[in-house]
Amino acid sequence: MGQTNNLRTVVATLATALLCCITLPSFADETPATQSYDNPHHFGSEGKPHVLPWRTPESFATQGAALTGSPLTYYGGRVVSNMQVIQVLWGTGSYLPGVSATAAPSLASFYQQALNSSYVDWLAEYNTVGLNSPTSNQTIGRGSFLRQIAVTPSAAAAGATINDSAIQTELTAQIAAGILPAPQLDANGKSNTFYAIFFPHGKKIVQGTSTSCQTGGFCAYHGTVAGTTAFKELLYGVHPDMQAGSGCDVGCGGSTSLFANQTSVASHEMVETMTDAEVGIATTYAPPLAWYNTTKGEIGDICNGQQGSFVGTDGITYTVQKEWSNLANACVVNNVIVPSSDFALVVSPTTVTMKVGASASTTVTLADLGTAAVSVKLVASGLPSNMTATFSPSTAAVSTTGGSSSLALKSSSKTPKGSYTVTITGTAGSFKHSTTLLVTVQ
Repeated sequence: MGQTNNLRTVVATLATALLCCITLPSFADETPATQSYDNPHHFGSEGKPHVLPWRTPESFATQGAALTGSPLTYYGGRVVSNMQVIQVLWGTGSYLPGVSATAAPSLASFYQQALNSSYVDWLAEYNTVGLNSPTSNQTIGRGSFLRQIAVTPSAAAAGATINDSAIQTELTAQIAAGILPAPQLDANGKSNTFYAIFFPHGKKIVQGTSTSCQTGGFCAYHGTVAGTTAFKELLYGVHPDMQAGSGCDVGCGGSTSLFANQTSVASHEMVETMTDAEVGIATTYAPPLAWYNTTKGEIGDICNGQQGSFVGTDGITYTVQKEWSNLANACVVNNVIVPSSDFALVVSPTTVTMKVGASASTTVTLADLGTAAVSVKLVASGLPSNMTATFSPSTAAVSTTGGSSSLALKSSSKTPKGSYTVTITGTAGSFKHSTTLLVTVQ
């Protein structure tokens, strides 16, 4: 009991220390809305569930039918662990000032601020670690904006009308030529890089049978280029021009500011990529599809047209689209609901010493950080050869007053002498935390 109270004190102290040192963004327009429109682009011959539909301007004054339940289902595909954004300017021409600029306020500053705010933090509810198979076993965390790069596309991808297939081919060629960097990978060998492509004024994009910025068309979409022997899959977003006269200036957001509508659309594609990375190559309700609803589409489609905002650490207010939270059962900018099954763990003592062939023990103490009791499965990794680790119990029951498990380490006459860092990992549903234990064999 005393160890549990001490752990809660440590956790609270650490939280206070972190809060005093980090400037947290503030949020506006966070009143949950439960309105949505069906996404007309589903799986089938066209395969376009990842398209953000263009809407008539007057439709932004009203919303669709109320949505209830927890509509996003996990189908086993991968998510993006720590998104790294490369903003790509597709050739010369006229761009919205906030698109081509890098100084704040711009899309460059927007991506950096959004990826390091609570607008992204709450997406941890869509972690896939510990979910029933099939699962990608990933967590979703913060990311960063890497750089803006202007490319000179080939003639096939530079006309007044550009097809998605030409965009995929050109993106691949630009990476192969070293103009664009190859994707960065997470610990599971999956792509973290998102190529956010922006087009100059006067370019029409064709995806399947739909065309950008017109009735029956789209405002933006995200896609996937299947991996090759040269590099992993490519995650990209297509963002047509939204300047006056483009068509996307009137059908892609309810704000009176074109830049605000641009960041809203950009946030839609960014978050959908993070939670459904490989939708562009999915053909059925199975992997590589990740978080998806068979009627409404992806996390942003459910909340299409519902805008909110946050204030970044740069002091600038950025407009974003609300995204669907299964936990809140609503469209949100920032979900402050406390997870029901999160926990923390510490080991005491943190170092143990034993002779060859002898045993040692330590205790793992756990604290319930959620709103309900939780069962935490414990495992140890990084042991030297010929040493065993036994938890008692192996799955600890953690109530609001805490829980614990004894760890017994036993070496043999063949265990090599030395110091070893053993990782103790606890898993409860989608929540996973680790700590380390220094083991010395003499």
